[in-house]
Amino acid sequence: MKVTIEHSDIKSGAHTYFRVRCGIEFNEEEKAIIRERALAKDNVFAFEHGFVNYPIEAENPFSPRILSIGSRLLFLVGLPMTYFAPPLALIAWASSAGLFIYRKNIEHVQSKAGQTSITLAQVLVDGSFTVTTAGTPLNAKEVEAEIRENLEGLKNVLVASAEMPKTRSFEM
Repeated sequence: MKVTIEHSDIKSGAHTYFRVRCGIEFNEEEKAIIRERALAKDNVFAFEHGFVNYPIEAENPFSPRILSIGSRLLFLVGLPMTYFAPPLALIAWASSAGLFIYRKNIEHVQSKAGQTSITLAQVLVDGSFTVTTAGTPLNAKEVEAEIRENLEGLKNVLVASAEMPKTRSFEM
């Protein structure tokens, strides 16, 4: 197993986020053990000091509830304008549709935020994962320690799962 750990920081508004990216390349023997013993879904990397694959876009100044209210108001304003000013009604409805789509996008991004764990199956598919934490560089070092601890546990599971125990007979 070849592991690459990279640190970076991202400024978003008044906040600074520290990201620790972990890339994992499994050799063919390890992939075979994971596949044969069905270890991919059962093994989970859990983190106390950060969020896995946290999208910075989840930090949004507008809540989805406010966008929903704005979208509905623009739609309702467009109804009477249909008779009095059709071009303005079209603009109101287009704006309402735009806010609706924007809200759905924000809800989708925010639904991915806040994961504190990732399965081995996801790591196998993606080849890497990123843990994001706020605070100081010390938090990023704690995240790296958690990653190393999880990887050591995974390596122990792979070594223990490599061979099936042989049949033994004994008397009691």
